[in-house]
Amino acid sequence: MNLVQETIGVDLATLKDLGKNLKIGQAEIRLLMNLYKNHNLMQYITHNFLNGSLLINLKMLLMAIWHEGHISFWKHKEQKWMRQSNIVALKSLDGSSDISIDFINEIRSHLQISVVHDIIECYGITQDPASKDYMMILEFCGDGNLRNYVANSKEYIPYDEKTYDLYQIVKGLKSIHNAGKIHKDFHSGNILCENVGTCIAMYISDLGLCRPVAEQLESGKIYGVLPYVAPEVLHGKQYSPAADIYSFGIVMNEFLSEEYPFGNIPHNYALIKNILNGTRPEISEHVPKFLVDVIMKCWNAKAEDRPTAKELVHVFGKWIDEKDDENSEIYFQIKKGDEKYEECKSKNISKNTSSINALINKSDDNSFKFTQTHPQAIYTSRNLDFEISSDIELKLGNF
Repeated sequence: MNLVQETIGVDLATLKDLGKNLKIGQAEIRLLMNLYKNHNLMQYITHNFLNGSLLINLKMLLMAIWHEGHISFWKHKEQKWMRQSNIVALKSLDGSSDISIDFINEIRSHLQISVVHDIIECYGITQDPASKDYMMILEFCGDGNLRNYVANSKEYIPYDEKTYDLYQIVKGLKSIHNAGKIHKDFHSGNILCENVGTCIAMYISDLGLCRPVAEQLESGKIYGVLPYVAPEVLHGKQYSPAADIYSFGIVMNEFLSEEYPFGNIPHNYALIKNILNGTRPEISEHVPKFLVDVIMKCWNAKAEDRPTAKELVHVFGKWIDEKDDENSEIYFQIKKGDEKYEECKSKNISKNTSSINALINKSDDNSFKFTQTHPQAIYTSRNLDFEISSDIELKLGNF
């Protein structure tokens, strides 16, 4: 293909051409096309349209400048697509020169869910001319993931802002669940941040494992970041929307307490046993009670007792309405939490040796300034191939 191929309103001959390029059949192309609604338009973009302006290479994620830009809307008067030039992220899969079912599943998840503002948008597909691997062209977020955002923030992030940030995140999770899907790898590294002027926009990313509720991964296989994986999943049960809610509770505490979960111990079989026995990360003393209560409900060992994403969106929305009312209990707790944070900071107990800053500093240089952060505390997704002994029971209760 010499030109950008837009997959909306194309004829059968074009479909065959696109299918040949992607090495998938017409049925899959039609499926991907039909998932787009209104302004959500996917494209097949030849790599030269990205001008080879690769700025960053982070494992399987590249950053490029797309000067022509993605389709924004149709201009009726001029009868043409209007485009927005911007920086984009390029995500590839190893060995994807023949598009795999995993690649198609991730694209499908983006197309089904990213009609909302709280999910990273997929603009289209391209191919690396050197490796021949296919790449998704994704919305780029300049402030990195949630971990880096907290660590690199030069100013204190007050609790009213954090409450709104969490509201954005749980809205994205609700959208995933409303689409009948589960994320299955939900952690702070998969939440991306972008400064949009007066606030920070939060987006859920990495939908590679996102699947319909009825469709499960291979039996016994667990993939993710150990501290965020729900205890029932570690115990051998299938993923459910409630497992995502557990992960959200861990993310909430990490964001509010500004400490990595279980940052000072190895992420191994012993930690799994502790989680199954009810161990949870510590909650910092400055976190307001109304947020502490939600954290604890989310990481309840009984999956059926956790709130749903819909319920969380409702309660966070209510708090957003109340947080600026000086006569409300939420306003009082937020103010008290901000004051307590400053007290804790002065005592150097808010960000201890397992803090986000500790791990970020350790990964960015070799100073190992915070030596008590455990080297076997792993915060990237991986296969968790620990064999859980059948004699270990899942301890139920609200911890």
